Amino acid sequence: MHPGSATLVFALNVLLVAACAPASPEVELAASEIPEGWTTVTSGRADLQVALPPWLKAFDRSTGIFANEVIEGGGQGLELMAEGPRTAEPQPGGTALQDWLAARIVSPVAGPPVVSGTTLPAGRAVVIDRLDTDGTRYQWRIRAYAIETAFGTMSLVIDGPPDAWAGREDDIAQIAQRLRAGPGRPAP
Repeated sequence: MHPGSATLVFALNVLLVAACAPASPEVELAASEIPEGWTTVTSGRADLQVALPPWLKAFDRSTGIFANEVIEGGGQGLELMAEGPRTAEPQPGGTALQDWLAARIVSPVAGPPVVSGTTLPAGRAVVIDRLDTDGTRYQWRIRAYAIETAFGTMSLVIDGPPDAWAGREDDIAQIAQRLRAGPGRPAP
């Protein structure tokens, strides 16, 4: 065998494997997926992207995506935290998605969870809805998602006082539908 033949055979095998590999889902949201007036935000690690309604403003995207509702005159609105597969650490490994997600939203005043499953464009998801400190003036509603993607598991948590949820349910459901994951880039 000619000395350069081994290199050529190796290169051809790499090309063959790459050509047969399934295409990776894209992290980018298509323009047609973004409702009018919404903005797209990509995490600093480039492992997730989400479309946010105009009432929710991103204030940090260095690792995950953090956003708050800004209420004129003050008051507490809704909050959002999304972590992509590179930042939602540790990854579930052998842990059930429900247990992994429940460990991320631990609270000493947690109400009984309502757990469901769904399929989102980003992947199969477990959803936990909960009302904490029920019956007090400090009630707090939380909806959390653990979503299995081709790149790992990501999370989405939206929470706030129950009255802040009024009129926002449809937008909140649309946020989960418009969350995308990608391979991202390693930490610096």
